[in-house]
Formats: sequence, C-alpha cells, structure tokens
Amino acid sequence: MKVKLFQAAAAASITVSIFFVSCGENKKSNVDILDSIVDEIITTINRVPEAMATITDKESAYVAVEEMKQVGADIENIADRLLEVEVPSAAEKKRIDRRIADGIADGNQKMSNLDPKVMEDPEIKKIIEEALESLSETLKKVEPIFSEYVKDI
Repeated sequence: MKVKLFQAAAAASITVSIFFVSCGENKKSNVDILDSIVDEIITTINRVPEAMATITDKESAYVAVEEMKQVGADIENIADRLLEVEVPSAAEKKRIDRRIADGIADGNQKMSNLDPKVMEDPEIKKIIEEALESLSETLKKVEPIFSEYVKDI
C-alpha cells in the first residue's frame, strides 16, 4: 500500500512538473516579476528600522548590526536580479515609487520613534554607526541599478 501511494504521488508530482514547465502561459510577465522584486525591496528595507527598534543595550545593538549587514547583502542580491528585468516605463516607475513609499512609511515611523536615550548612548552609537555607514555605501554602490527601476530607495 505504501509503495503504491508513493508511486502515485511521484507520478502526480512528475505530471504537474511537466505541465508547468511545458505550459508557456504560466510564465510571469515583466510586471509580475518586478512587483515581486518591489515587494522584496520593501520587506528588506523595513528590516533596518525593525532591527533598530530592538536595540536596548550593547548586546542587542550587535544583533541589530548583524541584521543590517544581511540587509546590505540582500540589497546587492536584489540589484543583481533587477538587471535581468526589463526597465519599466515612466508610468510604471511612478507606480513602483508610490508602492515603495507606501511600503516603507511604517518603517520610517519606527525610525522616528526610536528611543533617543538608547540611540545617543556612546557605545551603542559607535556600534550602529559603522553598520549604517556600511549600509549607506552599499546603497550608493547599487544606486545606478536601482535608479533605472525606481526613483530612489
């Protein structure tokens, strides 16, 4: 019984795979791919204020810094994938800019609500400044790529 069930599942899996691979109509459009990448941009950018909001002491600052380093790496990865997508029209670019602005609004609010006592602590400030500078350098590096697809990030 187990063997027949496994064989049936394997056959079904292969049939479904062949169907999706052979069906040209299932290819995503450029807009769908770009929208997916835009969603990822928003999620990635919002991880910075989320990480910053967790900082309460030196230890949590180091954890936040690791997350910010990962954000930088993820931004570079996104930029590389953008190069494979057709550059959007001016109207599409405006739509994308609005989506990003709306999508990062909560993150911007989180940044403005950070505890000033924590952020002004000299030890914490030193820890996070280096990470923010590194992230800023990454953004400068990928800016020429992103500028083809969005106003700015």
